Amino acid sequence: MKRNDILNCLIDNKTNNKFILEDENLKNYNTKEIISTVYAAISKLKKKNIKKVIIFSDNSLETIINIFILSYFGSNIRIEDIYITNKIFKNKFLDFYKKDNLIFLPNFFRLKYKSFLKPYATKVISIKKSFLKNKNFLNDNQKMISKNIIFNIFTSGTTSNPKELEINESNFFKRAKYAIKQYAINKSNTLIISTPLTHSLALKVLFISLELRTKLILLNKFTPKKWTQVIQKNKNCVSFLTSSQIKSLNEYEFYKKINLRNISSIISCADKLDLKIKKTLIQRLKNFKFIKIYDTYGTTETDGISSYNILNSKLSLNSVGKINKFFSVKIFKNGQHQKLNTIGDIYCKSPLVCDFKNSTAIDDFFIDQYYKTGDQGYISNNKTLYFTGRDNNKIIVSGINIYAEKIEEAIKKCKLIKDCIVVGMKNKNFGQLPLAIILLKKNDESSKKIFEKFIDFTFTSYEKPRKIIYTKFIKKNTLGKTDRKFYHNTYSMKFLSQ
Repeated sequence: MKRNDILNCLIDNKTNNKFILEDENLKNYNTKEIISTVYAAISKLKKKNIKKVIIFSDNSLETIINIFILSYFGSNIRIEDIYITNKIFKNKFLDFYKKDNLIFLPNFFRLKYKSFLKPYATKVISIKKSFLKNKNFLNDNQKMISKNIIFNIFTSGTTSNPKELEINESNFFKRAKYAIKQYAINKSNTLIISTPLTHSLALKVLFISLELRTKLILLNKFTPKKWTQVIQKNKNCVSFLTSSQIKSLNEYEFYKKINLRNISSIISCADKLDLKIKKTLIQRLKNFKFIKIYDTYGTTETDGISSYNILNSKLSLNSVGKINKFFSVKIFKNGQHQKLNTIGDIYCKSPLVCDFKNSTAIDDFFIDQYYKTGDQGYISNNKTLYFTGRDNNKIIVSGINIYAEKIEEAIKKCKLIKDCIVVGMKNKNFGQLPLAIILLKKNDESSKKIFEKFIDFTFTSYEKPRKIIYTKFIKKNTLGKTDRKFYHNTYSMKFLSQ
């Protein structure tokens, strides 16, 4: 089998694999039915020029089918989330209509905007059930000659170098093969996509499933209840989740609703797993000896740089694990390579780092082929990596570097706190001072007084948040991570008088 060809991976899966969609609005297709639909769609589209494409995705099987179809054409694909306002959708659609060859929409979404889309119908494609009628486009045993597709993916902007990336099919297969070894995933596992297909994490899970020829479940939209129900119905599940999703599962007490055979691994990605959550999971899962929970560190550009199983490790819970074998990591400060245990900029080199030839990355983000992640940290004597904070979340108080993440971690130790975010604000005397935006479990005066005493007791003078704003919610992005960009734009250029 040609291992760097997503379409032929699908074809070779036809005898033993089944994609399952947990969505009551759409039918569950087995692999043969998916192949039939893909063949029929290619038959209808093969005379078109399909080099640059937008897929509006609702995390449905239809989106996955679109990806298989477009692999035949070697398309440049960008996936957009449909969970946006009508106004934003229409503005984005018109912008894409001018630039792109085709726009793929879920069929129900095309019907929803039928009147608006009528003048632009020539560029709008939806996969219809009628495509299933054409089952003889190609013989089942015939290989499809397909080209390498490219995914256009936007980084979240939490690093100091947010950008649009082009990650090709070959790179995703490399990442899949590496993840299989890294997390000991095998054919007996059930893989679950729990994050939006607009992000590289969800696509990586798709490629792992195809590489292993194993079962894949696609969640339309993650909720703790829905995820737990899926887990209950399956065995040996492997789920890549964001740290905020794991936090919500912990609050849902998922461990009371599952048994030993349901879960093989939970892999925390997209953000550092909170220390408090790690300790809670270790305590509550102590009887689940065969479950592995990995804390990982990486970026969209690099994939997973370090990882460790928090339930069976002697490593410090403050770390982000051992540096993985596919990576060489160095710490630089002002362009100079740093010794062990010295905080600086995290740089890495790996065959998994995406190709920047056609992206907006700049030379300043490379030193001797090592890529700057935009994060700060250090490497300990035993080659364990410690993440201290995002480069652009660094707050410089009287020349001393402190990190918003470190302050937040300390704040979350207070039992009154539900969530928080810390931002640096300008100050004439100190350069910058920390501002804390606090979401209390109970937003009353008593809680505020106790929390403010906790602040006075916990922090040194330069780490202590000098201004506290109490809020009713913390704004999140599509991955469920705190929307730091929003708070940074709102507060970082304002002056704090204290």
